Amino acid sequence: MRAAILEDWNSLQVCEREKPVPGKGEALLKVVYGGICGSDITVYKGQHMTAKKPVILCHEIVGRVEQLPQTWDGEIQIGDAVLVNPVMECGTCEACVGGYGNVCRNLRLLGIHENGGFAEYVKARADRLVEIPEDLPLKIAALGEPFAVGYHVTSRAQVQKGDRVLLVGAGTIGLVTALTMREKGAGEVCVAELNPGRRELAEKLGFQTIDVSRRDLLQGARENTCQAGYDIVIISHGENFLSGAGDHRFPSVLPGAFCSWCGAS
Repeated sequence: MRAAILEDWNSLQVCEREKPVPGKGEALLKVVYGGICGSDITVYKGQHMTAKKPVILCHEIVGRVEQLPQTWDGEIQIGDAVLVNPVMECGTCEACVGGYGNVCRNLRLLGIHENGGFAEYVKARADRLVEIPEDLPLKIAALGEPFAVGYHVTSRAQVQKGDRVLLVGAGTIGLVTALTMREKGAGEVCVAELNPGRRELAEKLGFQTIDVSRRDLLQGARENTCQAGYDIVIISHGENFLSGAGDHRFPSVLPGAFCSWCGAS
């Protein structure tokens, strides 16, 4: 099969590799789409703390099931279109036993520690497959992971109908969280962004914006809410987002508001 292999940091090569052979409890998928995550870029540049090389990148995978374990008794069948949860916890360390597999002591992820989806085929744990509804286009399903983040943030924020929401940062995660907040009934969703292209996209999606390259974030937040503040504030941006943008204090919020930093470090 063809695969895009990270042979060394900053060196991605498309070449031929053997088709993966599923092990115990694993399925084989024919890859349909592979999304490019920000962490893929971090791995490519050699800036990820635990990534290995050589490795086939990509953990945002849409594929069709070609092979399942012989003992498989789940609902997913051969031929089904699926998403892949790339997280592989050990199940036995203190974190896993306590129900926190996301911080497993022996955590491994497809596309970072094991070969991922920038290939014609990929193997993955069968219990990590998520069936895609038939009426959902696979190209849209490829956005499943960022929208899962948006859904998780929105659920934790317990957004109520009519809530005023401020998203600081209009990257992929910021925008999908804004869309999810609006879908869940938020009355007003404002997006603060430094980059003009991202800000324009947020406006095309129907969101009010604050141009933090010209307007102080705290002042803009207060003016937009008649000095009251927001019910929910989500920070979703890199460290240099507010560089040169004036007052960098946390945006104005109402007493008891939900505030969260949404990102990876």
